[in-house]
Amino acid sequence: MLRRPFCGMAAGFLLGIVFAAYGEKWLGPMILGGCLVGAVLWFLWKQCEAGKYRREGAYVLSKKETVVVTARKYWGIWIRIGLILLAVFLGWQRYTAEQRLKDRYLPYLEDNMQLFVQGKLAEKEILYNQYIYELTSCMIQSDQLKNSEKEPVSCNRILIYSDSDFASIGEILVLEGKVELWSVAVNEGNFDAKSFYEARKIDFKLKKIRVKGIYGKENRWREGLWQLKEQLKDVYATAMGEETGGILVNMVLGDKELLGQDTKRLYQVAGLSHIMAISGLHISVIGMSLYQFLRRRGLGFIGAGAVVGTVMYMYGIMVGMSTSAQRAVIMFFLQLIAQVLGRAYDSLNGLGVAALVLLWRNPFLLWDAGFRFSFAAVIGVVWIGKLPEGQREKKKWEEKLFPGVAIQLTTLPLAAWYYYEIPIYAIAVNLVVLPVMGVLLTIGVLGGLVGLVSGILATVVLFPCKLLLGLSTKICSICAGLPGAMLITGKPEWWRMLLYYGLLALVTLYFQWKSKKEGDGHDRAEQRSKENLSRCKADHGSARVGRAVTGISQYLCGFILFIWLLWPAERGFELDALDVGQGDGCYLRTESGYQLFVDGGSLDESKVGEYRIMPFLKAKGVGKIDYWFVSHTDTDHISGLMEVLEAGYQVEHLVLSAENCENVDLMNVDAANADTDEMTAQLLALAKQAGAELVFVEQGDVLHLGEAKITILSPATGAYYADKNAVSLVFLYEEGTFLGIFTGDIDAATEQKILAEWEQGLVDLDFYKAAHHGSKYSNSAEFLMALRPMISVVSCGADNSYGHPSAEAVAHMEDVE
Repeated sequence: MLRRPFCGMAAGFLLGIVFAAYGEKWLGPMILGGCLVGAVLWFLWKQCEAGKYRREGAYVLSKKETVVVTARKYWGIWIRIGLILLAVFLGWQRYTAEQRLKDRYLPYLEDNMQLFVQGKLAEKEILYNQYIYELTSCMIQSDQLKNSEKEPVSCNRILIYSDSDFASIGEILVLEGKVELWSVAVNEGNFDAKSFYEARKIDFKLKKIRVKGIYGKENRWREGLWQLKEQLKDVYATAMGEETGGILVNMVLGDKELLGQDTKRLYQVAGLSHIMAISGLHISVIGMSLYQFLRRRGLGFIGAGAVVGTVMYMYGIMVGMSTSAQRAVIMFFLQLIAQVLGRAYDSLNGLGVAALVLLWRNPFLLWDAGFRFSFAAVIGVVWIGKLPEGQREKKKWEEKLFPGVAIQLTTLPLAAWYYYEIPIYAIAVNLVVLPVMGVLLTIGVLGGLVGLVSGILATVVLFPCKLLLGLSTKICSICAGLPGAMLITGKPEWWRMLLYYGLLALVTLYFQWKSKKEGDGHDRAEQRSKENLSRCKADHGSARVGRAVTGISQYLCGFILFIWLLWPAERGFELDALDVGQGDGCYLRTESGYQLFVDGGSLDESKVGEYRIMPFLKAKGVGKIDYWFVSHTDTDHISGLMEVLEAGYQVEHLVLSAENCENVDLMNVDAANADTDEMTAQLLALAKQAGAELVFVEQGDVLHLGEAKITILSPATGAYYADKNAVSLVFLYEEGTFLGIFTGDIDAATEQKILAEWEQGLVDLDFYKAAHHGSKYSNSAEFLMALRPMISVVSCGADNSYGHPSAEAVAHMEDVE
């Protein structure tokens, strides 16, 4: 018989997508041919093995009979191989067809292109006081399209942002607006909107829209479900308060509108962010509770299954049918069908069906983080977290611990890959919180429905949820306050990730085979010793202990693999100039491992520290900065640094020019004590609060960090400088044969002072950080001719209002290349 055929087909379909995405035209056929040849060779080997005159009873098989017996024995494997190869081909074809559709129009779209769009309104969401419409079955047309087709072109999904709710789900909208393409990650570790939305088949965003027409009929039941969700949101917010109610809204309805960023971060630190996403936990708790309720009321298998299936499908539609929700709903339907038919339900086979359905609809989902987390968690529970075979008496602590540990082994590597940090206390917190999630969700759904009738009664019903969520938040808060709550891991190499999951699968297979073998041996011993009851009990106890040890050994090996995965790779000298918009920010790692950063701020990028600097550092696996140099305290040089300090990221030393801080009371750092420079005082106060040691340097000071040498070139103590920019901290970095200079925002006059005092040590630089973002009042020809840098880097925002970099400054840099 075929065992779990859909698992193999899902794996084959996935491989077909990977081959189509990354392989050359010849790679796919070659791999398919290799699989076929391998299957034939394997079959022939088995045939030869069986041809050694194997005995069956008292008879010896002839060679002809041996071939027949072997073929019959392995016919199921042949069919499975054929299905896998078919799935590989279908995966290849499906991805190629979808990519061909995108290639018809997407390469020709440009930002701010005027476009006509027609599409059906499929989803609505409220976020940051804006309505977000998702259009499907879209057609686009524009005279600006550079492709040869002037007729309307079919495209994937499109997002529309509006300040008002002007349409209903199901209606067809005709709009005119300007295209806004998704941005790519500008620095390593930054959010890549292009990859995120492409995985969801959302091509672009249409802005500055004008409604040309609304046609068709609304989908009443889907619009009604959306309105119901909005009413339930109001019930939870009113009955529990916006903060606590926002958590339950996210858990039950999958809506993030009321969820605060601080609360979201707390649950991430505690390793509980997975309970915020609509997943199998939510679907199974709500669906099975309703199913058991109907069965106890006398409804038959078919009737209860039909009612619950309809309700859960509508629930999935209401919460937005995220990837994890779709996967959970599909698997729940299969479980219901199995119960109605009286068949055993296999979770891994159901997972394979869900993967095939989702990837057929959208093969790009393979690159979606939600898809990977959802499927990895289920694999952890139903396969890696499976209790040892034959264990007749299962302790409650084993039923909770083993699957929980397995989920962490399968999902934490993904957390490191996508978020570059992992929660250290996740397993312990999950063991405490997860047991009450079923009760919380059940009461939450019931309270929401009651609130549609009576708000006062809903407050009473939802009071236990308020207590439980308050307790959970308190646990998360305590966890966040513990030392090392989040371990910054950096982004693991892709080959380590593949090797990790491959070895984890092999370890799991080995220990499950070993446990089953021990269980079979115990069963035989028990059969032989029926006459000796005491011996049977002893054998049973020892086998049970052996299986428990086997299970623990499996997870111990998994954690060893996990430590190896996250073990930091050897790194040497590194220098990165970050894209921070109109501002400055450079990361530098010395050969001996000191982590340095220079400036870090922006005028045109909001939250540059949270969204650009810290993700970059975490992706690099940088858990702290040893020395953070501040050239001067203008906003475009320190705004991100202040966010980093406020977030609690560790900065050991903050290095500033003593001349730059002369107007601040350094003995009692406080913004109120600043005479003229409030920004400087705010930064120093924040650094003091964060535990960073303040280091004030003067011209001529030298800092030795291993083999690296940092020499302070400017400003000179007591010298006259025209403005704050001219007092920027300028230093020379030397290590081995590398020479680099960081100039802040100095002007041409300060450049001349530096040349007059340090010209002998500034010849033939490898790296030059352009002064004042490439201003024409800096970067003088004389200064650059003296330095003769090999690489010049200008940090400025695209299309900035300052005209940076100036044509004169660029010309001076090009003249010395």
